[in-house]
Amino acid sequence: MPAPRSLLKPFEKTATTDIPNPKKRLVVFDPATTGLAVLVTPRGAKTYTVVARAPSGKQVWKEIGKPGEISIDQARERARIAVPRIKAGEVTPCPKKRPSYRPKRSAKYPMISLPCT
Repeated sequence: MPAPRSLLKPFEKTATTDIPNPKKRLVVFDPATTGLAVLVTPRGAKTYTVVARAPSGKQVWKEIGKPGEISIDQARERARIAVPRIKAGEVTPCPKKRPSYRPKRSAKYPMISLPCT
């Protein structure tokens, strides 16, 4: 006789139950909703995330909530709204490297703070 299987799908099981902390980040996609995933960090934190491609071709990952704060149905509804917005270009991908606005210090030109006028 085969072993009984869980009635919950892997996505729902990951979102609703405590699983052992993975060694690396775990990504479980929802088969019912395009672009919706649950991210599980090595420390055990879980987040609902939407994944889609922007018109520029870059992949965009946006957090839409935490499993304790919103239900799976609410996450699916937010994903149905967010994925088309990302594909339309309304949500832009973050730059890979943030620009540095702080001038570099050097011995020749020490940093001086000026009063605001």
